[in-house]
Amino acid sequence: MLLVGLWSLAVAGLSYGVGSVLGRRRAGVLLGTGLGVALFVGNLAVATPLPARWLPMLALQTTTALAAAAVAVVAYRLGTAVSTRRVGVAMGVVAAVGTPVGFWATIPKRHSVSALVVVLAMYTLYRSRAATSHRHARRFRALTYAWVGAAAWVHAAEGLILLLAVAAVDLPTARSNRPRDLAVVGATLFASLLPFFLTNWLIAGNPVEPPRLLPSYDGDVLSPAATDGGRAHSRPRATLRRAAARAASRPETPRSAASWPRSRESASGSWAS
Repeated sequence: MLLVGLWSLAVAGLSYGVGSVLGRRRAGVLLGTGLGVALFVGNLAVATPLPARWLPMLALQTTTALAAAAVAVVAYRLGTAVSTRRVGVAMGVVAAVGTPVGFWATIPKRHSVSALVVVLAMYTLYRSRAATSHRHARRFRALTYAWVGAAAWVHAAEGLILLLAVAAVDLPTARSNRPRDLAVVGATLFASLLPFFLTNWLIAGNPVEPPRLLPSYDGDVLSPAATDGGRAHSRPRATLRRAAARAASRPETPRSAASWPRSRESASGSWAS
């Protein structure tokens, strides 16, 4: 019932927002209220309890859906800042239904989150150029590089690509590249990368090595301690390397020579029989 209610309220809120932007608030309220109530009653009639095993998937889908919705919102804000509200609405609608973002919304993967940090970087970079004071321009410029750290936390390669793209546009067109401005930008970029470094250190044992670069676990037992339910795989990579080296350095136990005659005798007996 909670999910049905939230979905119906979201539909009513969307209708109200679009009506307010287009100057038809009353029509938006009436249409959104009617549609929200109809959706609530219709879904409530066929709703069934959600099994607990689907809650993690639901949490992931909610996160990606919110990120996809934020892409449309930021695209609207960018279009409104550059031109008019109608242009902003058009950009928001195109971002939601004219790009793969709408398809990615319910897929529990990184795509919608990556798209969100890209449009956020575009928006804050534009605001840094449109700001009326140098102080506000520097703040929005530093915030642009903060999204690079968020992108790297989600996917290291995409964060690097975003950094190169932002730097290629920002540095030649910035109002000022004085040491103080560059120091603020660099400090913001480093602070935004702290979650990335911490996550890598906790999982891989190396702050600059993303977990994506770790070798896949194929089930091999690296040491006797690795038989405790697979918990050894969660150790840092350096620990796994040391365990593998110890296992490789152990000499193999030779087979007893006394067992060979018995084996041949048993084999000849089985053939003879």
